Amino acid sequence: MYRGSPTSQKDDLAIDSVHDGRLSEYLNHVSSHSKYYQVLWKDVKRRPQSKLEDYPLVDHTSFWNANSVANNTVLTAKQQNGIVMKTGGKSSSTLRKLVNMS
Repeated sequence: MYRGSPTSQKDDLAIDSVHDGRLSEYLNHVSSHSKYYQVLWKDVKRRPQSKLEDYPLVDHTSFWNANSVANNTVLTAKQQNGIVMKTGGKSSSTLRKLVNMS
């Protein structure tokens, strides 16, 4: 959610309520297990009460380049099964194209 949007105050309260250590624990797990986030967050000082504002925004292009089938560096664990799909926009046309490619 973008700050300043009509629902951002409610979202900010929800995010702030996570600052009991769970958010910090989650962010530490991600940065320890995802090569993509290790690089993206290399300059972030980790502390017990980390805030999302301490972390840089994810660049859409670099994220999807790193989230490839052959050499995925975004995932935090080895993929066991299934596939990771990219969809976008307001319709599911991208997903329909992927599904119909059989």
